Amino acid sequence: MKNIITKVNLFWLIQSLPLIKRFFYWNDALYLFFSALSPALSLNVRLRLIPLLLFLGVVVLCVLNGVDSKFFFYYFLGFVPFIFVTQSSLKFEDFIRKSLFIFFVFLLYGIYQKIFGYSWFEIQWILSDKGEVGALGFGLGEVVRPFSVFAGIPDFTLLIAIFTFYFFKKNIFIAFLLFCLMLVVGSRGVIVGFLISLFVVEFFNNKSRLFKFGAVVGFSFGVYALLIFLATYLWEIQTSGFRLLNYGTFNARFELVLSFFDEMDLSIIYSGLGYGNQVFDNAYLSLLNDFGIVGVVFFILFLFSIAKTNIGQFTVYLMIVYAFFADVHFSFFLMSILSYMTSLTNSVQPRIQNYIN
Repeated sequence: MKNIITKVNLFWLIQSLPLIKRFFYWNDALYLFFSALSPALSLNVRLRLIPLLLFLGVVVLCVLNGVDSKFFFYYFLGFVPFIFVTQSSLKFEDFIRKSLFIFFVFLLYGIYQKIFGYSWFEIQWILSDKGEVGALGFGLGEVVRPFSVFAGIPDFTLLIAIFTFYFFKKNIFIAFLLFCLMLVVGSRGVIVGFLISLFVVEFFNNKSRLFKFGAVVGFSFGVYALLIFLATYLWEIQTSGFRLLNYGTFNARFELVLSFFDEMDLSIIYSGLGYGNQVFDNAYLSLLNDFGIVGVVFFILFLFSIAKTNIGQFTVYLMIVYAFFADVHFSFFLMSILSYMTSLTNSVQPRIQNYIN
């Protein structure tokens, strides 16, 4: 039991360290120290072979394709949680039970940000441009987008989605309240991922793992293609309040996607590096750009290999969808959440399946 509590507390410590580093926006050395502390706490003397081999493959591809050192560093951070975090026998239900209090506290802080605005040091941190997202991304001066103590808005929304998934099976009223909070936080790609993942896990529970994985990929691609097709018609949808209905940022991403395919040489498909070292707010395009189709296939196969348990499948499916709207493979914190959730064992059955039985 003590070991379970330690594992849970370590997870939340790693996820909440971004709050501490924001205090030191004014000191580069301290800021760098606390930035490096989260990956350092993930290190374990026992290595996991398959992620390690995949990372070595990424290293080789980075060298052969001349990937910029900045992007190589991001790839390294994305793989750290999978290489060094050892599988555990902790049940998903135990994780939730041991996490309820601290998650509730972090949730309250996010609500505080939404109602009263960011704290002074958070505003200064945003204005310092030390984060990957600038003032506009956090809605500074407009509608505040809460991120609580976490690395960013998607991380906060992803964790709410995981707790919503749990309470969907236990208490539908609490699940509804948490889903409303997801809408308030407003990471649209995560919300779309939550809905697709929940649908597949609940209604296709008796299908094979390959079938469910393929269904998520198919639904995700279909939704993404539909949004691109409707981009011209939905561009005019703008609201000053409810960001979820503001199509502007989505449209900007899709314009980049369309320009990528317009200028793409067919050699990119097998060689990569056809559009320069840059991000596309789409993990699959970034991988295609850097490593060709091999990189995309490796990433998809890797996700399939870790989607084994109920909560593991849900989190992987959510990440598959969100990867169409963000470069998830560059985020240490998103990947660390994915790594941790895929290491948990089953403890709850799908709600729909309970009714059927």
